[in-house]
Amino acid sequence: MKFAGAFQLVTFDATGTLMKFRISPPEQYAIVGSMYGVEVNVKDITSNFKLNWKLLNKEHPNFGKMSGLGWEKWWYELVCRTFRASTTRNSFLEASKLDLIAQHLIKGYSSGSYYELYPHVKEVMENLQKQKIILGVLSNNDERLISVLEHLGLLSYFNFVFTSYNVGYEKPHCEIFQKALQCSKVLPEHALHVGNSPVLDYFAAIKCGWNAALIHQEQKDLEQYNFEIPSHLIFKNFLNLQHFLR
Repeated sequence: MKFAGAFQLVTFDATGTLMKFRISPPEQYAIVGSMYGVEVNVKDITSNFKLNWKLLNKEHPNFGKMSGLGWEKWWYELVCRTFRASTTRNSFLEASKLDLIAQHLIKGYSSGSYYELYPHVKEVMENLQKQKIILGVLSNNDERLISVLEHLGLLSYFNFVFTSYNVGYEKPHCEIFQKALQCSKVLPEHALHVGNSPVLDYFAAIKCGWNAALIHQEQKDLEQYNFEIPSHLIFKNFLNLQHFLR
């Protein structure tokens, strides 16, 4: 890891790094379902969401980018599968209600209303901008991320926002990191990526020749990597990260 002052480019993961859900997606699904007369158990939604996410991602990787399904139909299908599997009251699940629920959730996750920034994010971005550091976002996400960042007042801080959907490759593939280097004209040894996933962010960036750091990580989530990720590159919050980047 190079010393902090050598970084010319700093990129961030989005969800779980810059921002978080105001309430968990399963809880949000249950709330929206109830609005349209479909009562589901959050525990059921949680397990069925995870299961159908894995299945749909296997059938149509990267939110349906390569299969031609497209992100909107991908999410529509995920919502419908999740709700169908989470209730035995089939009378509540006519197509019209599922359509309303799916459209409501897709629209909600297209804005900042379901998200909130972690503390001190804007403060850190402002300080990095003052240092003339190129800033970017690298996220396994669909194109709605742009509007979410805009609604949260964060978009203007970034020189670029690359989602896996638009680039065509998901982290941990190096292509999304290479895209950032090409855009910024920075060598990988002068680039730092900050995320919350050991596999998709830290090890992915290191594999591509970058520097890397983790944020918002609980010790229990890092136990299997104790000897692979230096403790001084794991940050509890953005204030600690800011001190490192000075």
